[in-house]
Amino acid sequence: MTDHTATLGDVTALTLETLCFFCPEVEVSELQDAATVDGTMSVRFEGPLTGRVVVRLCGGLLPLFASNMLGDVDGDYHMQRDALAEVTNVICGNLMPLIGGAEAAFVLRAPQPVIDLPGAAPHPTALVRFGLEESGRVDVMLYFDPT
Repeated sequence: MTDHTATLGDVTALTLETLCFFCPEVEVSELQDAATVDGTMSVRFEGPLTGRVVVRLCGGLLPLFASNMLGDVDGDYHMQRDALAEVTNVICGNLMPLIGGAEAAFVLRAPQPVIDLPGAAPHPTALVRFGLEESGRVDVMLYFDPT
């Protein structure tokens, strides 16, 4: 199976830079590594390949994340969650043509919140982690369904 880690990393970094105005760092500090989870979203894709992309934001950055995208959200958790959902959707939508080919047709399902259950998730096909700001982190995982 092809390693999609570099492609996932490139798409994630570009999305964080252009949509969220973050400068993702490849090196994750101990503080960033220990950051608690703010929220996790998943977007399911179907087409020549099926699976999901999962984005987990950590370190208390959800309000800043949403404000960078939407302007002042005044502590509105639903707007913050919607911003995370949109980023997950954009990452998935930009990733699929790079993996499946420009001619491949994919259907993306609506983003869904994920409840983090340590140890319960299968190992992802690809995983990237970026440090954000001083104490935050984003983890992005690509899962393919078994064939």
